[in-house]
Amino acid sequence: MIVVVNTNVFVRDTHLLRKKGGPELVRLLRATTGQLLIPEILQKEYIDLAVRTASEERGKVGKSLSVLGTLLGLPFDHSVPDDDAVRLGTERRLDALKSLTLPDPLTDEIKAAAGTRSLGSRSCNRCGGSK
Repeated sequence: MIVVVNTNVFVRDTHLLRKKGGPELVRLLRATTGQLLIPEILQKEYIDLAVRTASEERGKVGKSLSVLGTLLGLPFDHSVPDDDAVRLGTERRLDALKSLTLPDPLTDEIKAAAGTRSLGSRSCNRCGGSK
C-alpha cells in the first residue's frame, strides 16, 4: 500500500500526521509495511505551508495575549516559534517519517509541471477564479 497525502491534509488537518487520523495512518503503514509517498516537491510545499500556518497562529496568539493583558492590566511576555524554528521542526518531522517514506526525487519534468500549474493558478486568480 502506498499513500499520498494532500498538502493541506498533511499540514492543516493532521498537523504533520499527529492528529485527526494521522497517528492511525502511521500505525497502519507500519503494520502493513505500507509507504507514504512524499515527492520532493511536496516536501517543499509541506514546509512552506507549515511556516504560513504557524505565522497565522502566531498572529492569533499575539491578539489573545494582548486582550488578556488589557483585561488583567498586565503585560504578557510570550515566546512562540519563529519561521526558522517551524521550518526546522517540520524538517525533523519529515525525517522522523523517513522509515515509512517512499522517495520521489524532484525531476525536471516535475519542475516543469509545477511551473505550468503555478502559471495556470495565477491566470485563474487574475480572472476572478475561473479559467
